[in-house]
Amino acid sequence: MAKLIDFPVGLHEGETRLDLDPDAVLTGAVGRLKDVVIVGYEANGDFYFASSQADGPDYFWRPLATCPRSVKVQLLGEGGVAVYGMYDGQDNFWKFWAPLPKINKQNDN
Repeated sequence: MAKLIDFPVGLHEGETRLDLDPDAVLTGAVGRLKDVVIVGYEANGDFYFASSQADGPDYFWRPLATCPRSVKVQLLGEGGVAVYGMYDGQDNFWKFWAPLPKINKQNDN
């Protein structure tokens, strides 16, 4: 069962009176969470997102109907051989597609 955090209530139900320090909120969660998703804004106003959950643990070929046109992708042909190329939307030889892998800029060692 989820444990609710009791924030100070303002004039309306669920409204907090004071902003809480983000570092204090995060510090209070250290060592207590099984999984976490963080959504917020950096000091300069940029959007920030982080998650402890993998966003693609199961990687499958995608239906060809969803393949973008004129973009380099991986294409899986009728015989089960994969190639890099661009799908024009007309060649019946291709059966599935997948996006190209990307380098994680935070871990590009």
